[in-house]
Amino acid sequence: MPERKLFTRQIEFEPTNHCNAQCVFCPRGDPRKKGYIGFETVKQGVALAKSAGIKAFKLAGFGEPLLHKELIEHLRYIRTEIPDSTILLITNGSQLTPELFEQLAQIPVSRINISFNGYDQQSYEMLMCGLSFHKLVAHLKEIAAHNRGRVNIQFVPILTRSFGLAEVEKMKGLLTGLGFDEKNFKFHHVITGRSGKLQNEKLLDEAYAKSLKDIEIKDKSKVVCLAALGNLFIGWNGDIHICCNDIYGEAVVGNIKGLKTAEELKQLEDKNLALRAGYAFDVCRQCDTPLLARHVKVGDQLFTELS
Repeated sequence: MPERKLFTRQIEFEPTNHCNAQCVFCPRGDPRKKGYIGFETVKQGVALAKSAGIKAFKLAGFGEPLLHKELIEHLRYIRTEIPDSTILLITNGSQLTPELFEQLAQIPVSRINISFNGYDQQSYEMLMCGLSFHKLVAHLKEIAAHNRGRVNIQFVPILTRSFGLAEVEKMKGLLTGLGFDEKNFKFHHVITGRSGKLQNEKLLDEAYAKSLKDIEIKDKSKVVCLAALGNLFIGWNGDIHICCNDIYGEAVVGNIKGLKTAEELKQLEDKNLALRAGYAFDVCRQCDTPLLARHVKVGDQLFTELS
């Protein structure tokens, strides 16, 4: 029998779980200890990636990555160790000054996803509480003028009941006025319950709420969730979470210190898959991802498609 391939295609580092915003669509009250990822943890993750042939990295997690004062050094290390890697940075943009953007462009970072919600000061600051609309807009205008196509910048709004597709079109109008164009608006996604951690149903987009009612699968426990199995989520302290919905650190399946080879990673994947299949954690039992994803039947078992 041929040896199975790794599920993991990307390593996600959580630079920090500190955040300077209180966005209405983001769960709050994370009980985990707050901290910043250490260089040794990044080195361990990169070493595993080299051993397993993984060349995609994401810097995101449950905080604002640009609050990490050594993030540039970490990104440079990834680029130096794996020169042909793809590096994605997800940020709310509040710390993205033109000077910092220039450093990111020189590394270079492959893509920057900016979480942006709003089309004027009132709508933006109502959704992304604690951040300054005018400060970000001023920075973005300068960044657009000097990027010259070096970094793929994407704006990623969250669709909610108060910020739907019509509002996204207004947001596009604002950002194109700053110098960005249509290629910068490829991604948007609908708010979900984040595994029961975000329970304000008034935020749910009406089309999304209707889609849940139309789902044919009545018993989601019969579905083996493969969502995000291709993404190895490494928390700031080195813990490996079952997936990126494990906001509160309730579903930790290992630690990067215990992973050095592709074979050890496969063993962790097997453990991870078994835990998903058995809905071993509340984060899985309360998750609505299996209801939203496309499915494929293998024998008598139903699986969500690998995201």
